[in-house]
Amino acid sequence: MTNDFFLDYIIFLFTQQTRVTPKQLALIASGKRTPSNLFTAEKNELQGLFNSPIPYTESEWRQYLKRLSETGNLIEDGDFFLISASGLKKKKEVKHRYPFLNDIPSLAHSQTRKEFWSWFIFVSQIISELSYTNSRYIPSISDYFRQRAIKKWLADQVADRHNLVGKWAEELTVFLTALPERYRHFLLDQLTGHGSEGLTERQLCQKYEMDPIEIGISLNHLMQELYEKRDAFPLFDSLWIEVHLFCHEGLSESAWKSIQLLNRDYTIDQVASMRKLKENTIKEHILENVLVNPCNPIQQYIPESIYIYLKESFKENENLTYQDVKIQSQTVEFFWFRLVEIERLRVKRCQ
Repeated sequence: MTNDFFLDYIIFLFTQQTRVTPKQLALIASGKRTPSNLFTAEKNELQGLFNSPIPYTESEWRQYLKRLSETGNLIEDGDFFLISASGLKKKKEVKHRYPFLNDIPSLAHSQTRKEFWSWFIFVSQIISELSYTNSRYIPSISDYFRQRAIKKWLADQVADRHNLVGKWAEELTVFLTALPERYRHFLLDQLTGHGSEGLTERQLCQKYEMDPIEIGISLNHLMQELYEKRDAFPLFDSLWIEVHLFCHEGLSESAWKSIQLLNRDYTIDQVASMRKLKENTIKEHILENVLVNPCNPIQQYIPESIYIYLKESFKENENLTYQDVKIQSQTVEFFWFRLVEIERLRVKRCQ
């Protein structure tokens, strides 16, 4: 990866709502699913960075941010960085230069995007070998549980294997044809099938003059492109749903288990007792779920009077903090405050 690409990518990630420190960027990229880290990603509109293939440390992030500050594309404000007017203009140029870069508005599919491409390659391999009636091949995925999930998904598809082969080939052709030529071949070169093997990461790096991080960033956004167009591809959409379930629908495994019980109308204290966890841990799981899945309602978790009070308080002071609320009322839990704060952020963004 050239430094120019990564500097451009940082500019692409920043919006007018982004005001972050190097440490926060490193934590967001790491994909830590703590409520505070998820909220930082949401508040700063950095959903596309969350759980990304960028392993840089805080000090490495700082070096890149300072370079962008020196060129006038970012503004340095203490330990925080935000985008400048010239940076916003530069961002338009970056989008034009890299048309595959797309905005990622949600945290929900960060792990699914990572996982999906390897499943896709394996399904393509199976279908290719199936078309030659060949069952003796080395699978591109060695993990037993993934193999089992993929083969179950295939078994649930149409009974006519020739129809499956044709539909998969049709969807693949339509999707790839719509991509810029460079990235069409970038994906094709990774596919494994009868009599052919996909390029290794090292070979991809050499052929496309990328490093592993740029390859990961490119795949992340190309998978987002597929996700956004999934309605046109029934087989791909079905596989995506299967991968998303395998990834606990974007949640940590523990949070996912708690949410399954809450969705069955168990209360927070009941779930805590059943799972032998603290109630605060279950509340953190709820926050994780609300932050990862934007469509989840919040009012069911807040007493009505508290909800109305917090909504009115935010109307009076849009910069309201929990410390401000505690001065007025000792009965308001931080959990309730954060839920209303998340709702307010999303409503404001849609206005």
